[in-house]
Formats: sequence, C-alpha cells, structure tokens
Amino acid sequence: YIPEGYSEEKVYPIIVVLDAHYLFESVVANTRYYSYWNEMPESIVVGINQYEKESRDRDCMYDDDNGLPKDKGNQFFEFIGMELIPFVEKNYNTANFKMIVGHDLTANFANYYLFKEVPLFDAYINLSPYFAPKMEERIAKRLGEFETKKFYYLATAEEDTKKDAQRIRTLNTSLSALKNENIFYYYDDFTEADHNSLAVQAIPRAMSQIFSMYRPISVKE
Repeated sequence: YIPEGYSEEKVYPIIVVLDAHYLFESVVANTRYYSYWNEMPESIVVGINQYEKESRDRDCMYDDDNGLPKDKGNQFFEFIGMELIPFVEKNYNTANFKMIVGHDLTANFANYYLFKEVPLFDAYINLSPYFAPKMEERIAKRLGEFETKKFYYLATAEEDTKKDAQRIRTLNTSLSALKNENIFYYYDDFTEADHNSLAVQAIPRAMSQIFSMYRPISVKE
C-alpha cells in the first residue's frame, strides 16, 4: 500500500505485515485513518501473504532446542532484511522508522530482529505470540540493553490459548519492570476476545499508542 498522496518531497515509514492474507487490510485501514487525522505519518505498508499453513510453518521455522531460526526460517529472515526492505527503500522515499506486525507464529518470528546488533525494526506489534523456547527471557534481556528508542506492543486476551497467554503474561510482568527509558512498552489483555478476534482490536490500539510516542520525534529523526 502506497499512500494516495505519495510525494517525492516526503519520506514515509515502512510497516511490514506478516500474515498479510488476513492482517493487511486492518493495518492499512488504521494507517489511513490515523494519518488522515495527523495522528501518525502517512506510511508504506508491505504485506507478506502466507496463505498455506505449511508455508507459514516453514517461514517461521526454529530449532526446538535453542529456539532460534533454522533452515527455511533463516532464509525467510534474510529475505525480509536483505531483499524486501532494500527493494522498498530503493523504489520509494522511506523514513528511518520501520514497524513489523505479526500474529502467533509470525509474532514470535518478528522478535528475532531484536537480536541483530542493529535491529531492522524500531517498532514491534506482537499479537498473541506463540513463543519459541527461551524467547521470553531473551526479549526481556534484550529490551533492557537498548540505547536507542524501541517501541514494543504485546497483546493477549481472556479467551486466548491458555498456555500461550500464560507465557505472554509472564513476559508482561518482566517488561513492566524494565527501567530502560529508551523502551516504550505497551500491553493489552482483552476481556472480550479470543486468539483470533484480539487482532482487530489490538492493531488500532498498538498503532495509536506507538505513534503517540513517535509524534514528539523531530522531523530530522
């Protein structure tokens, strides 16, 4: 999605949407709405469709022992960082601000970019993530280390899958205790939603909160 008023005189944040076959329209709609009211900048939204369960599982593949990407998961990780983002940056005027959105398996996958020496993304929207082994501890440790601004949103729901909701709430406890002024952390636990329906409630909440902190950033930044 390219903003209707796209101009060579402006720059645009990039929002990458995993599971775009069902999340893309919601992200685009909220991007258009908030930018219309000047609540966020107009943005370029890049969706990655993952229709087939087998394809999605391969894209997000990780080692069951260490919880890190392997095989096709490594290739997908490199595709986004080495091919997709450079392609968008080459063809459009992009701002120095990137966001990634994912749901369950893809939300877990998005977190791997946190562990690069220079993370690819500045903002992470985690919709009911299915965490790989050791991921909660790794995320909390990594977010405590950053010396540059990062925006992190996490969501679960009352009717979410119980095992995963428990892990999400445990991570929330850890992240709520962080003392890093560079981390802007937001969390929602929806009372009337399940694993799937929470996504359409969480996306506008996440974008509103993240860009409420983005607005004070200077034009130069």
